[in-house]
Amino acid sequence: MKNKSSLHHLALFTSLVLPSTLQALEVHEWGTFTVLSSSQGSTVNWYQPFSDISQLPPFTYNPMAMKQGITTARVRMETPVIYFYPEEEMTVHARVAFRNGTITERFPAPSYTPYQSAGIHSIGLSQLHNIVSCSVRPPTSDQIFTQRLAEFSSVAAPTVTYWTGNLLSPDHEDAKFIPAVSGPAGEHYAAARAVPKAWLFRAASPNPMSAQQPNPQVEKFIFYRGAGQEVPPYYASMSDDKTVSLRSYSQSPSTFQVALRVRDGRASWKQMPNISGPNGNSSRDSSISFSDETIPMEQADKELSTLFLSELISRGLTKAEAEAMINTWNHTWFTEPGQRVFTFVDRTWVDSNLPLAISPEPKKIERVFVARYEILAPQTEQKLARILEQSPTPETARELTALELGRFANGAVEVIADQAKYKTVNHFHQLRDLNNRPTASVQSINKPE
Repeated sequence: MKNKSSLHHLALFTSLVLPSTLQALEVHEWGTFTVLSSSQGSTVNWYQPFSDISQLPPFTYNPMAMKQGITTARVRMETPVIYFYPEEEMTVHARVAFRNGTITERFPAPSYTPYQSAGIHSIGLSQLHNIVSCSVRPPTSDQIFTQRLAEFSSVAAPTVTYWTGNLLSPDHEDAKFIPAVSGPAGEHYAAARAVPKAWLFRAASPNPMSAQQPNPQVEKFIFYRGAGQEVPPYYASMSDDKTVSLRSYSQSPSTFQVALRVRDGRASWKQMPNISGPNGNSSRDSSISFSDETIPMEQADKELSTLFLSELISRGLTKAEAEAMINTWNHTWFTEPGQRVFTFVDRTWVDSNLPLAISPEPKKIERVFVARYEILAPQTEQKLARILEQSPTPETARELTALELGRFANGAVEVIADQAKYKTVNHFHQLRDLNNRPTASVQSINKPE
């Protein structure tokens, strides 16, 4: 009787854990985490000007809080897009959350109906380890999502964004509802659409932004962006004006990192040495020195686009998806003035800090995220500090412009302000410590030889 009861509970548990079949559905996602670092490797709360946010087409849904001015974050999660590849039309549900962060823009607009998990019950991951059965599948995206959300801080609990919609074939007549785009912002956004085999996502909810928005909402993907404080597990720094270092705190080895410097329309780039996993015998650091010889920026763009295309495909994207990602970002990745390091974010970190759940459960979910670390060179910091010490004049304004800080300018000013604050506070403590010494000691210090 006891064995029969145990078998009954095991059968019941298995029915909760295992969907009868995984759906004939593949989901592919790509995106970028952008971080600003000081030369010493400290990550910076950098401003995202409203002018930058407004570069998206008007039909993208932006919470009103993001329209009130300027926001700060240690990391900008830029343009993740999710492509769907089913074998037949179906209804899908998706949800995403960002640890210590916020989803700031999206299209289609989020659904306000409850998320549905197609009858798959969520359980704690620890329970899975208690099941000794080779037939038990890995946990579903729903189960992982629920576990990760439970681990998020209750103080900074994230807002979960939900979508519900129908997947339609790429040549479906509803493709006519894909909103038109124009101008530089539109071209930037539309690059992600150049994936012919991706199915259409027709949202079940209307866009609350404006009566002028397309109805129904149809797109080749789900698009969203975010901002937050959770930085990928790497630190980038520059010990001098030529030497770049990347240190990894990831649980996985890193086999791809590229350093790039762009100045005055010329570029220098190098692939950096691999970084071992935490149990390796080698250093967790990777460093290179930029060459004094430079190449035209356009040549660097072409070379790096070819290199990244191959790497993105090897990590699970289709050729069309990889080209779409590069065409979306190459104008800032490879031609924006400054110096930066690129690497790929460990999938474990992505799933932990940006959990994504899809229902019904796909047979495969690929998630490929690039980490971009923008680094302030020591020479740039020194020049900026000198400029900020002077009275504002047309000449100092020109000097500031010559630094080509672009959208990272306010973050760079924060670095200089923090350095000045540290110097002032340290000076204060030195004076206080000197003042608190015994009188005889102070006299002996000041007594001439």
